[in-house]
Amino acid sequence: MSIKEELTKSQIAFLEKHKISEDLLINADGNGMTEELGLRMSEEGKILAFNGSQCPANKNHNFITREGACPQCHTASLQTALKEFQTGYVYIIGSVQAGLIKVGAATEIIKRVKTLNGAASKYGGFDDWEMLFYAKMVNIGKVERMVQEKLASYLDTRQFLKSEKMPKGSELFRCSYTRAKKALTDVQEELELEFTQKVEKSAILYNYQFRNLIVPAEVA
Repeated sequence: MSIKEELTKSQIAFLEKHKISEDLLINADGNGMTEELGLRMSEEGKILAFNGSQCPANKNHNFITREGACPQCHTASLQTALKEFQTGYVYIIGSVQAGLIKVGAATEIIKRVKTLNGAASKYGGFDDWEMLFYAKMVNIGKVERMVQEKLASYLDTRQFLKSEKMPKGSELFRCSYTRAKKALTDVQEELELEFTQKVEKSAILYNYQFRNLIVPAEVA
């Protein structure tokens, strides 16, 4: 039986609108998102589970992202899911003013630093972000997520401690460039990925060898 035979017309239309192949779906068997299902989705390259538990906001919705969100209600969660398997750039940037490293992913790299340093954004409250490394690869969202998980012990929580909620700039880490680069190369080896169009600004890296500061256990 084709997966589409188990979907409603509105769900099929949703998949067609966002150009999502049924090869990217997995059957949740009427359940919500679980750790086991999320792991299967990651291993098998699936971005949506269908036949999941009903969405609280709309009983006709039963798609679920790996994060447990309803993509029909929250399209931003769908973009995050789709990013997992996009081809683009994973990058490492740093701010001397902040003493912070940021690891991120983007489909376009040329204007990335300018955007982060712009007066309208000032990412994390700083405007001296410098591109230290970037490389083109597949599965940029997955790589970004796995690197950030490896660096979770160094997550910058100073704003978190003040506001009691995770700040928007939660991709910021209180670690050295070397530590961030190692996390990235470890993920590259684990996923057996090829880096192309690789650029590293070795001449300035000494400025970004910040202390590796572990997040206190009670905060993490």
